[in-house]
Amino acid sequence: MSVGKVTAERRRLLGVDFGTVRVGLAISDPGRRIASPLQTRERRDAQRDAEFFRKQLTDAGIDPDKLSVKIATY
Repeated sequence: MSVGKVTAERRRLLGVDFGTVRVGLAISDPGRRIASPLQTRERRDAQRDAEFFRKQLTDAGIDPDKLSVKIATY
């Protein structure tokens, strides 16, 4: 039995931990097996935080304009 070739690129996952004082980012490896810390930032104001994280994502090779957001609540 032949399994079809997977043509879609497997993308890394980005985890975001929104705290009241800090926001943390973690990024998975390409195989999505483990996540490593990317950046932690003390919150300032929405504009400066957005600019900072946009740069972090761009530097990590993630297109900030093509994020898919899933929110988990516990």
